[in-house]
Amino acid sequence: MQELTAKIILFACIILVNIAIVVFYRRVCIKKRMKPLVRLQEMFDKGLYREALTEAENLNDANLKPLLYEFIGNCHFELDNRDEAMQAYEKALSFDADLEFSYIGLGKLLLKDFKADDAIENLRKALQIDSKNTVAKYYLALAYEQKGNYDSAIRELVGAKEINPTVLAIYEKLEDLYLYLGKQSEANEIKKSMQYLKERSNY
Repeated sequence: MQELTAKIILFACIILVNIAIVVFYRRVCIKKRMKPLVRLQEMFDKGLYREALTEAENLNDANLKPLLYEFIGNCHFELDNRDEAMQAYEKALSFDADLEFSYIGLGKLLLKDFKADDAIENLRKALQIDSKNTVAKYYLALAYEQKGNYDSAIRELVGAKEINPTVLAIYEKLEDLYLYLGKQSEANEIKKSMQYLKERSNY
């Protein structure tokens, strides 16, 4: 009986070691594969959109295609290339329908075209993937504002603020909407919170 137990334990240990090796190998491979995207994002963050776009278009990695197209869309968006950005986001989603930031990109473009209903549809899809995406909530609020649905816009902004209370743009938009609707006391409360946030960020 003891011999059988020892064999079972040994077998279990071998399986665990093999799983650990596979997990480690996969992590190393993923990290290596993602390295070009990290470099591209660094360029993007520095505002080198054209340079990042050129480099992204020259990358030929089938596994990265969805994320590359999404990144290319982001570059075109920043460069104000509306049609190219739209095509890139749609291409990204044709490879992977769960790319929330491609839906957000499409939503932002459609907002620029004053197509609020279509923007709302795409931004809701992003939130179906990640209900706590404050970027999607913020632009969804802008879409509702564009339609004149101010209650829904405020609801999305309040939700975004609860998820991430450090985004200044959310407070600014909330204050604007409250002032527009003549809700002075609510605007004053938001202004106080905004001032507190600014003071904290200076430390």
